[in-house]
Amino acid sequence: MDNITTYITRYLLFAIGLISTYINEFIGVSILFLLVFVVDFVTGTLASFRSGHKIESNRLRWSFAKTVCYLGTFAFTLLCGVCLNKTNAFIEIVKIEEYIAIWIEATSITENLIILFPKLEFFKVLNFMLSTVWVKKISGLMDYLKEKNDKKHENH
Repeated sequence: MDNITTYITRYLLFAIGLISTYINEFIGVSILFLLVFVVDFVTGTLASFRSGHKIESNRLRWSFAKTVCYLGTFAFTLLCGVCLNKTNAFIEIVKIEEYIAIWIEATSITENLIILFPKLEFFKVLNFMLSTVWVKKISGLMDYLKEKNDKKHENH
């Protein structure tokens, strides 16, 4: 019975997203971004527990900072559009920003799913496609996305 409820919930969410995308693409992309953002937070929390880590304040601060950066970027772009009387053009820019944020969050979700389901090769292939294949298409992005060693790791 749980599987049926899960499938019904998934299809309803899919249908809501699909309908809202057709109603207004901007609202649809925004809803998709929010859904992916929440899924990343939930899978990240579960993956952290699976790895034996507790919820740490620095990780929560990072999540909060990431949220502020996303929303601040979207708000700033919209504000620029209003100030320049080019709202429609800047809404298109915000949609591009949201698509990029969705891609970043989707990559993070696949990383979390690899931790949660280490035996499933599908998530490894999906993560490879999201994080490597597409990144190579944009010059310089691969180097930018590489994590830098922080000072505590340099000492060891």
